[in-house]
Amino acid sequence: MGVVLGLLVLSAVWLLSGGQPEATAALTEVKPYAAPNFTLQNLEGQTVSLSDYQGKVVLLNFWGTWCEPCKQETPALQRSYAKLGADGLVVLGVNLLNSERTFNRNIEHVRQFANQYGVEYPIVLDDSGIATQAYGISPLPTSFFVDQQGKVRYIRVGELTAADVEQTFRHLQTGTDQARNE
Repeated sequence: MGVVLGLLVLSAVWLLSGGQPEATAALTEVKPYAAPNFTLQNLEGQTVSLSDYQGKVVLLNFWGTWCEPCKQETPALQRSYAKLGADGLVVLGVNLLNSERTFNRNIEHVRQFANQYGVEYPIVLDDSGIATQAYGISPLPTSFFVDQQGKVRYIRVGELTAADVEQTFRHLQTGTDQARNE
């Protein structure tokens, strides 16, 4: 019984740490569905809603400071934002602040992470887990591409590359209907 419980705890820690069998799995194209709206505070304490970005392509990236794959993909997300932000790409980092506490971390750790990685895109704090629950997040990182009509079009469990972001953004920006699975 103790071994089973131990394995369950280890599995949960692995999932929370962003463990996945293949970090470079392809984006999954999904039947478009309305992206669940949420309103969260950003690092400056201002409220931000997903619906604020209606009419733009949004990359929702769920992440945590303890997550190694999240650390690895953050520079690519920042490069993508710097390159494509002026063209209309919104990168919205959704930090799992409710889970940060599990690892004895807080908002200051999130700020330090953003500074360390030079993150300029907006970060919101999912303190209550409402967005995490609405999107069914596990493991990390998990990203959703939301089109200009507020529909989820692509999902990626695992790390994104700058090439993934640019190709998917351009595809959604032009509104072409060809598949984007690699």
